[in-house]
Amino acid sequence: VEKIELWRWGHAMPQVAPGFLSAPARAALSNLTGSLVFAHSDLSGMSLFEEANYAGVRAAGLAHTS
Repeated sequence: VEKIELWRWGHAMPQVAPGFLSAPARAALSNLTGSLVFAHSDLSGMSLFEEANYAGVRAAGLAHTS
């Protein structure tokens, strides 16, 4: 063996710090209405499929009613 290359692949996840869930900026992004609605699971602080699904359904509902 002349050469071995190792790659450490991961995926990005939020690192929630104390105060994240009550941060005014996060709340503002989560509560936008109108033509721009964020549908991202990281706004909840948990990068989970269920959170992403909820965010997408919520955004679609808001866009439909606008």
